[in-house]
Amino acid sequence: MLSERLNKIWPNHWMQQGIQQGLEQGIKKGIKKGIQQCERRAERRLLHNMLQHRFGSQLPPWVDKRLQQASIIAQLESWSLAILNAQTLQDVFDEYYN
Repeated sequence: MLSERLNKIWPNHWMQQGIQQGLEQGIKKGIKKGIQQCERRAERRLLHNMLQHRFGSQLPPWVDKRLQQASIIAQLESWSLAILNAQTLQDVFDEYYN
């Protein structure tokens, strides 16, 4: 009788615990992804402002397209550093300067 009750209670307990752990992991992954997206957005905005300051406020449309296509922060950081030596806007995005 006791064993029958335990067999009914324990599987449910472990299932609930597994669901809870899965939810916690999902939330953590979601938060991490959200933070990374915010970092990329901030880096893009900063780089865009730096480009405007260096090369003029009217940037060609292809610049925004390139900035949006950058999927990793390292690429945006590389372009940000390239501004220091670039003579032209295109130089910022050329591999030679990165």
